This record gives sequence, C-alpha cells and structure tokens, in this order.
Amino acid sequence: MEMDALRQFLTPFIRLSDEAWARIEARTGRQSLRRGEYYLREGQVCRRLGFITEGVCRYTWTHEQGQESTRYFVQEGQFLSAVDSFSSQTPSESSIQAVTPCEVLTLSFESYQALFNEIPGWGAAVHRITEAAMMEKMQRIAPMIQQDARTRYEQLMRTQPDLLRRVPLGYIASYLGITPQSLSRLRRERPPVSAS
Repeated sequence: MEMDALRQFLTPFIRLSDEAWARIEARTGRQSLRRGEYYLREGQVCRRLGFITEGVCRYTWTHEQGQESTRYFVQEGQFLSAVDSFSSQTPSESSIQAVTPCEVLTLSFESYQALFNEIPGWGAAVHRITEAAMMEKMQRIAPMIQQDARTRYEQLMRTQPDLLRRVPLGYIASYLGITPQSLSRLRRERPPVSAS
C-alpha cells in the first residue's frame, strides 16, 4: 500500500519494470515518527531520503537569536530530505520535525546511489523530480516575501487549506511570519473553510 503511493508519484517521471520496482522495494525502509519527533536535526548529515505516506512535517531554521522559524511544510505524497545535506553528505542547515504522527518510506544514501547503476533512467528521473520540487517550493515561498500577513494567510487558505486543520496554530503563525495573536485575529476575520 505504501509502495503504491511511491509508485504513483514516480510513474510520471520514469517507466519502471517490475524488476526495477522490486529493486527499489528491496532497498526501501520504513520509519514511523511521533508528533514532535525530529526526522533530522540542524547540524546532522541527512543520510536518508524520505517519502511521506502519512502525516505532515515542517522544515525549520534557527535564527541567530536562537529562535526557531518554520519555513515550509511537506505532507503525504512529498519527499522529505535536506537536499543539500543529502546530496553532499554534509551537515544540514535545517531541521525536519513531524507535526503529526508520520509514516515515511526511506532510502539510504548508499541505496540511492546504487540505484543510479541498477536502474536505467534513474538519474534523469531524479533530476526531473528535484526540478519539479524546487519549482513548487519557489511558487509557494517566493510570493510570501513581498506579501503582507493577511495576503499570506489568504494564500495559504487557497493553496493548502488542509494544513490549517492539521497543523498547530503556533507553527502556522511561524510559517506566516506573524505572532499567534495576529493569526488569531486573521482567523476571526477570515475563518478557514470547513472540510466538506
């Protein structure tokens, strides 16, 4: 079931034989994260590429003053990795924390590298997936730099309304760059749409 979600994600990027899928599955691990548990802490080397099959995680950075800030969220059907750290096997500048209980498929750096030799087209597929993920991230983050808090909140309601139901408000406020009190005011003025 979990592998089906990964297969569904990868299919637009690469056609894989049953033998190739068997190789991927043999190298894939599974990890459960409790709410609040860290998948990766700042300063650690990211040694596993993850794919979330259930749950929400947040990426955080620590300011010079020691305050933690939420940069973005990832959820089901998205990869989980500090890309620079994973690619270069150097310490990560960010942390990744489970916001809800999570189930994650994992691929070690060694297994990830081995697949380049074992599966034709793996490298090209990885390149396309990385490009698509970076574009999606930029489309979400870049506009927020110039927007005021109200506009950022309204955009979040439009593009990721489920996060407002699943993620603690303190993390949402941190992501929007405002205080929890300011977020409460915005929510009173524009309450999130209930799930149908």
